[in-house]
Amino acid sequence: MYLGLFLFFLALAAGYKNTLSLKQDSTPIIDDIVANNARQELSVKWRINLDDDVESNITFRIQTVRGKNLSKVNETTVHFDQPIGDGLLQWKWISEWPLQCTDHSVRVKRLSNSFAANWSEWKTNSGVQAPDDKPKIFPFEELLQEGSSGHFCCIVPRRGEIKDFTFKHISRQVSSIDKGVYGIIVNNLNHTNEYGILATCEDSNAQKTFTLNFVSFPPQKPRNIKCETHEMEHVNCYWDSDTPHSLNYSFMYHCILTLQNSIKEIQGTCNHCSFQAEPDQTVYNITVRATNSLGEESESLSFHITDIVSPEVQHLKVMPATRHANVSFFVKGNFSRFNLSCQVRTSDGNLTVKESLKGLTSSRYQVTMGGLQPLEQYTFEVRCSLAGSARGFGRCISSQRFTTHTEPPSVSLDLWRTVHQYSGTRNVTVMWKIIYNNNNSKADISEYEVQFGNSKQIVTGRDTNHTSINISLSTCSIAVRAVNEAGSSLPSYIVIPSFRNMSVTSPKAKRVSGHPVQGIPLSWEACDWVTCGYTVDWSKATEPKQVVNWVKVCVGSTNLTLSAEWFEPGCRYTFRVFGCHGNGSYHGKHVLVEEITGYAEELEPRRKPTLNPVSISSSSALLSWEFNEDDPADPGFITGYQVNVTESLQLVVSEQLNDLHIKNFTVDNLRDGTKYTFQVQARTTAGLGPPDETTAISPSNHTRFLVRLLIPLLLLLSVGILIAFYSKRIKTCVAPFFLTPFKLTARKLEINSSLYEVSEKIKALKVEDCPCSTIHVLEESSMGKHQMMEIKITGSQLPYCPQSPSNSLCGHVNSDISGITNMTYISTSEPLPNPYIVMLADSAAGPPGYVTTTDKLY
Repeated sequence: MYLGLFLFFLALAAGYKNTLSLKQDSTPIIDDIVANNARQELSVKWRINLDDDVESNITFRIQTVRGKNLSKVNETTVHFDQPIGDGLLQWKWISEWPLQCTDHSVRVKRLSNSFAANWSEWKTNSGVQAPDDKPKIFPFEELLQEGSSGHFCCIVPRRGEIKDFTFKHISRQVSSIDKGVYGIIVNNLNHTNEYGILATCEDSNAQKTFTLNFVSFPPQKPRNIKCETHEMEHVNCYWDSDTPHSLNYSFMYHCILTLQNSIKEIQGTCNHCSFQAEPDQTVYNITVRATNSLGEESESLSFHITDIVSPEVQHLKVMPATRHANVSFFVKGNFSRFNLSCQVRTSDGNLTVKESLKGLTSSRYQVTMGGLQPLEQYTFEVRCSLAGSARGFGRCISSQRFTTHTEPPSVSLDLWRTVHQYSGTRNVTVMWKIIYNNNNSKADISEYEVQFGNSKQIVTGRDTNHTSINISLSTCSIAVRAVNEAGSSLPSYIVIPSFRNMSVTSPKAKRVSGHPVQGIPLSWEACDWVTCGYTVDWSKATEPKQVVNWVKVCVGSTNLTLSAEWFEPGCRYTFRVFGCHGNGSYHGKHVLVEEITGYAEELEPRRKPTLNPVSISSSSALLSWEFNEDDPADPGFITGYQVNVTESLQLVVSEQLNDLHIKNFTVDNLRDGTKYTFQVQARTTAGLGPPDETTAISPSNHTRFLVRLLIPLLLLLSVGILIAFYSKRIKTCVAPFFLTPFKLTARKLEINSSLYEVSEKIKALKVEDCPCSTIHVLEESSMGKHQMMEIKITGSQLPYCPQSPSNSLCGHVNSDISGITNMTYISTSEPLPNPYIVMLADSAAGPPGYVTTTDKLY
C-alpha cells in the first residue's frame, strides 16, 4: 500500500515538471509592429498558443524603449479577456514624439502565477536615418490637434550638430532625444489657416531646412442631413458642418450607403455627396462620416425615396391664343409608377391652373391656361410635385414674357359732337370715348371708321378720339366703329338734328362755384320733352369751341357732381346741358337747354384794375378805374373791389365795394397839403388780386387863411370908423379924465413907526443908487380959476429917486446917462401956499441912507 502511494506521487511530480517545462518555453512572439505616423501611434501584434493556455484572463507586461540606447519611455500592464481570432493579441501606444525621429522597440512578457514568464524578443520600428546633406524635421506637413502640445524633432546629418531650431520664426529651447536627434516642445497650439505654421532647423554646417504643419480639431458631428432627387435616378444629400472654411482641407467626408444586399462607401465634399438610386429600392439608410487624422464623427438618416422627390421642370414653351395659352414642358426622370401634380400660374398670381398628369419617363407634358385677356402680356410659372408626396413642389421655372393674340374690338364708343354753323353747311366735330364691354378688357384698335350719309371717313391711330366732318343743314345720323386686323366693333350712333330744330340762342349762363375736394355740383331745370336723358359737356371758357369732356345723365336726374380731378384750379369752364329727345341716347336729338359757368377752385385775381387820374381837392378825392370783371381768363368770379388810402404808410381809409357796376369812389375828410396813396384791388372769394396805385397831394386851402386874416382886420376897421364917427362925443366925455384931473385924490402913504418895513415893501432904492437931481418950484400968475405950478426937475437920471437928507442933493451921478429936464404942471382950483417947499427929511423910523417924501407942503 505504501509502495502504491509513493509511485502515485512520483508520477504526479514528474507530470508537473513536464508541464512547467512546457510553460517556460511559451514565450510571446511579436508578429508585427506597425506605425501610424499621422497619429504617432504604434500598433503591436503578438500570438499565444491557445492549446496550452487554460487561463481565461490573460495579462501581459509591455515595455517600450526609444533610440539606440534603449531608453525606456513606457511600461504598462494590459489584460485580455479573450484572444482575437486564433490567439492574436494587439496593443496600441501613442508616442508624444513623432515616430520618425528615432527607433522605437517593444517587447512583451506573459504574467502568470502558474509559471515563470520570459520576455519576448525586441521588435523595433525604425526611425528615419540621419541624412547626408540637410537636417530633417518631423512632423512633416502633418495635422496637429488644436490646444495640444506640439513635439517637433530635427535629425541633423551624421557629422553635424544643431545650431538653431525655430517655430514661427522664434528660437526655441532644444532638448536631445537621441544621438543626432533634437526636439522642441510648443504648448497650446492654435488653429491655422490653409498656409500652416513654419518650423525651421539649422545645423552647424549652416544647412537649413523647414516644414509646414497645420493645426485643426477633430471632426464635428454632421447636422441637418437632407436628401433629395429630381428624377429618381440620382440622390443628392446635404448637411451642415461647423468646420471653418480655412480648415476644410484637413477633413474627409464619406457617405456610407446601406443597400439591400451591400454597403457602398461614397466619397463626398464638406457638405454634400451624391449616389445612384437603386431601381427596386424605395427605403434608404445613409450614414455621413466625417474624418481626419485626429478623429471621426458620423450621423445617419433613413428616408423613403418618394418623400424626397421634387421633379424639375425644363424646356418651358408657351403657345398663346386670344384668351388662352397652351403650355408645354419637359420633366426628366422615371416617373412611370407615379402621377405628377403640376401647377401653372401667372407671375402676378391672379390666375392658377393645377393639373394631375400621368407620370412618364423623361417626357414632355402639356397644360392649357384659360381666362386670359386679348392683347395682354403675361409670364407663366410652372412647377410640379409627386402626387401625394409630402415633399411639395419642386423648383419653379418661368417662361418668357408673351402677348396674347388680338380679337375684334369688344368695345362700345360713347359719342358726342360739337356743331358750328357756316353759310349753307355745318362743321361737326365727332368725339368718342372707349367703353370696354368686359372687365379688364384691352382692345387692339388700329383705326376708326366714321360713316355719315353716303360718306365714310377712316381715322387712324388707336389714341385718336375725334374727327371733323362737314354736313348739310338737314338731319344727319353719324356711325362710328373701332377697327383692327381681326374685325370691327358694333357701330355707335349719334344724330345731328336739322338746323331748324337746334337751339340757336344760348340761355343765360348760371354761375357755380366748386370745391377742390368735393368737385363741381351742377343742377338744371327738368324738361318734360326729354326722353333719353341729358348730356353735359364742358370746355374752357377761353376756348369755348374745344370740348374737353362730356358725361351722360339718365332720364329723371337733373343734378350731377363732377370730380375736381378733371379740372384745373383757377380755370373757368363753361358747362352746357343738352336734353335728348328721340329713340335712345345714341339715336336721339340733343338740344341745348341750359348753360352754366364755374370753377372747380377759385384763385386770387391775376389782373389789377386800371386807375384813372385822381381828381383831388383840399378835402376830398374822386377815384375811378377801369376793369373787365367778365374776362373768362380770370381765375375766379370778381365779387367786388377793395379801396385803400394811406398817408405816410398809415391806413386812413379801407373800403370794400360789392357793386361791380360802381367803379368810382369818393374819399372825404382829407387834409390840405398832404400826400396820399390810393390803391384799388379786384376781389374774388379766394382773396385780393394785385393792386393798382397812384399818389396825389391835396392842395392848400388859401380861402381859410384869408378868412382868418380878414376877420380881425375888419373888426379893427369897424372900431376905427365908429370912433371917428363919435369922436366929438367921446372927447367931451373922456377928455376931462385925462386933461384936468382935478378931482383925483391920492391916498397918502401911512407911515407908521416901522418905516424900514414899509420901505422894504415898496422896494425903495438906496441913496447911492440914485443920481443927483434939482427941483425948482415956480409961481405963475393966476390963469382963470386954476393955478399952475411948475416943478422942474433937473437931473441926469429918470425915473425919480429920492436922495439922502444927510448929504447934499447931489449924490452919485451915473456918468453914462445924460441930463434930462422934466417939466410937470399941476393944476389946482385952490391957491397954493407960498412959498412952496418940498421937504426932504430923514424918516425917524427909516435907517440911514434911505429917503422918503412927505405929503406936506410948506
